[in-house]
Amino acid sequence: MKVIQSWIPHKAPGKFNLSKEEAYIIMLSSLLLKKHYGNVTLYTNKVQQYWFEKIGFEYDYNIDVLKNESAEMFAMPKLIAMKTLDEPFIHFDLDTLIFNKPNIDRKSPYIFSHPDMNHLTDTLEILEPEDILNSNPLHALLNNYVSFYIRNKDTFNEREDFPHEEIKISEIPNFNMICVRDDVEIFKKSIDDALVYYELLKKEFDKDYSSSIFLEQFTVNLFLKQNNKKYKKIIEDYTNEQIKIQDSPFLFTRPPVTLPHDTENYPLVIANNQYCTMCKQEHTYDTEFKSEKDLSKRFDFSFSNYNHIGGANKSIPFVTALTISHIIKEFGESYAIKVHKFFKEIIRSTELSIGEKKYEEISGNPLFTNLNKKTMF
Repeated sequence: MKVIQSWIPHKAPGKFNLSKEEAYIIMLSSLLLKKHYGNVTLYTNKVQQYWFEKIGFEYDYNIDVLKNESAEMFAMPKLIAMKTLDEPFIHFDLDTLIFNKPNIDRKSPYIFSHPDMNHLTDTLEILEPEDILNSNPLHALLNNYVSFYIRNKDTFNEREDFPHEEIKISEIPNFNMICVRDDVEIFKKSIDDALVYYELLKKEFDKDYSSSIFLEQFTVNLFLKQNNKKYKKIIEDYTNEQIKIQDSPFLFTRPPVTLPHDTENYPLVIANNQYCTMCKQEHTYDTEFKSEKDLSKRFDFSFSNYNHIGGANKSIPFVTALTISHIIKEFGESYAIKVHKFFKEIIRSTELSIGEKKYEEISGNPLFTNLNKKTMF
């Protein structure tokens, strides 16, 4: 099965637009995928390939499909790349970390990481969309979906092909992992169907960076359910609790790991929601670190099978430190050094990042301090 990732910076296809924190996560993501699947292809353009090779990521590259892609919507490069494939594939976002190869031996033709809103569905499914928008605690979380839908409902109503009847909040998947095991052509058609509404509502989509999520996760999934009756039945059975975990279209019932923002106070607790390939069930448990010394002994992602470092979590110093530590423990210092040296020597960012300092503090390894003492070549 072909394994791919994609990258064009949002509205900046010709610029290098990657932070050091993101680079460490991409390094770990790509190394883990190469370990599990062999070759991994990054769909990007010539400019981004140049910079990614400078950093030292070990990808195969496809720079033809996205050579003219401007990434007006941040999800667009992913959708365009997937539309070109004629064989089963898995697309992983660059911030997705696969520590243990996920089980995709399931009945569903399409498999996703987890439902995007499952933890709120007990409240949401009993409310009308207008009621949800008036509920302040939920407004921000649902702005990407319900608000955009209501604001543009007239456009959706004008067309007979929009599947209003398929809207169910609990069935919206998170697209950080997309596995297309079967029915590839229907998946591609569903992307095309969704893109029709991007063209119709382009000015509305362009108003808000996060509206890309509506196009990607909300709209594509609606058309998947309309176009593929097998998938529709499986995902409905799942959300109506009529299906076993191992046959579901999701790897997890909710985000697999919740990482703490505050790492100054102990005990430090990391919440896990993990699928076990041995018993084929999902387990919820906490990993506790009693002190920084305890953390330093287990300072890697060994508590996790799968992780998605979404949104603002990428900039949390503890996340950067944990990512660096795992790179070094599993793949060696050279890969962490590649990232650090690129930003030091090419981008001229000579100061250690807060995450690098946090890594040195917890691990006791002055790796980056020592590198910075050396003469710049």
